[in-house]
Amino acid sequence: MPLWVLRIEGELRFKSNGVVTVKRLSGFTLLELIIVVALIGLLLVVSVPAMRDTLFDDPLKSASRKIIGYVGGVREKAIREQQSYLLYIDIDENRLWYIQEREERPGKQEPPEEGVLQLHEDVDLRDIWAKATGTTSRGVPELWISRQGYLDQTILHLENDDGDGLSLVISPLLPGIEVQEGYYEIQ
Repeated sequence: MPLWVLRIEGELRFKSNGVVTVKRLSGFTLLELIIVVALIGLLLVVSVPAMRDTLFDDPLKSASRKIIGYVGGVREKAIREQQSYLLYIDIDENRLWYIQEREERPGKQEPPEEGVLQLHEDVDLRDIWAKATGTTSRGVPELWISRQGYLDQTILHLENDDGDGLSLVISPLLPGIEVQEGYYEIQ
């Protein structure tokens, strides 16, 4: 019972008991795999920084994400604690803060030492439109957030140094905040 194996150009030939069996070889060589991995690595090195710049380094989009998270957090806190809150938006200083609503309020509200959201210096709060008060472009407007997390319909208009803008549309009953390109107004 002689057994022999012969390899000829991608084939293995086995002979056993007078029967020749042919098997085709398939797969990749180590060199081919190394080249493919190197090409994928090169593509990642080139493409990841470009994607990072567009997704994470745009101050306008970053500011909008921070505001969405901040307002959403205050709304959730109001629901969780069953307590009304006041959200202050300082248009001149580009910052937001909130306090628990109390019966007596001083004339001018100063921000607390902690929990203030300061926006990036390249982003400006252009103005704020609220259904109850209309458009405000200076000062520190106040938004009331109920214990159920409701607040008046509001639009925050953000603008960067290049004149690009985003509008954050806050709906009274919906938990999310809609982002619109440019200066969005309610029809």
